Amino acid sequence: MLAILRKHGFPGKSIEASDYEGAANHVRMAGEVCVRVLRDEAFAADVEREALIVPSVRRAGISAPELLVFDADRDIVPGLVTIYRRLPGEPLAASRQTLNLPEIYSALGEQIALWTHKVTYIEDPLGVIPNVGLGDVGGSYERNAERMSDAERKWVTAMSRRLETVPPGPRLFAHNDLHGHNILIDEAGFVATLDWGAAGWGEAAVNFHCLPAAWLPTLLAPLKPSRDLIARCLYGALGYALNDIHRPADPSTPNRNHGHRRWESLSSLYRQNLPEVWRDCLGDPPPLSA
Repeated sequence: MLAILRKHGFPGKSIEASDYEGAANHVRMAGEVCVRVLRDEAFAADVEREALIVPSVRRAGISAPELLVFDADRDIVPGLVTIYRRLPGEPLAASRQTLNLPEIYSALGEQIALWTHKVTYIEDPLGVIPNVGLGDVGGSYERNAERMSDAERKWVTAMSRRLETVPPGPRLFAHNDLHGHNILIDEAGFVATLDWGAAGWGEAAVNFHCLPAAWLPTLLAPLKPSRDLIARCLYGALGYALNDIHRPADPSTPNRNHGHRRWESLSSLYRQNLPEVWRDCLGDPPPLSA
């Protein structure tokens, strides 16, 4: 790490391991910078894609860490090296604090609307930015149906059939991996959106399916969503909830959207005082879980 920092003109007096290292990179904090070294070649395309995308989203006014160095020389270490400006805070999903979630999700919704409307072109001569879409909701149902009651299976089937008839929306820029580990917060609230390596061109609903469904009305408000966008977001949230239905959530991470919390979050929409267009898309509430 010291050799990498020296090569690019950064002091290396204090190097710390990150508490939030992912599958793709070794991550070290060195003063005001964050150094990432590719640990798995399977993620090389994601690292390259993120380095291409981040400058464009930042020019559009989106809060994302500044890319300082993209080093593909592989002269010091065998993997790609990226250096980003270090931002204060922690991932939302890792926080164990009582948070002002309405403010955080409202700010995130504004950011999503910003990149949806303002990121309309990214120079991509090699065509590395992909088309992206919602996951396979039918496949999620088939993989997880055995953990569901008969009443739950019947309800999911009816809701899926109703929502799947709504066509995808227009092709826009989407993050495509927007969950609590990629949302940076501090004591004041939202800080930045992280990890743009899976981003691409697809319908706006792709931005929302990994987020807690209970906050969809807040998140979508800046976009002034059409009925079709609401329906597509609910369809994506349903598929995401099915992947973890009746699996226990870790009580030590109360702000992480995983386990049966996903289903409970979707169910909570039926208890909110929502406009008619939302109630129309939601239909009848799901059965109470056993």
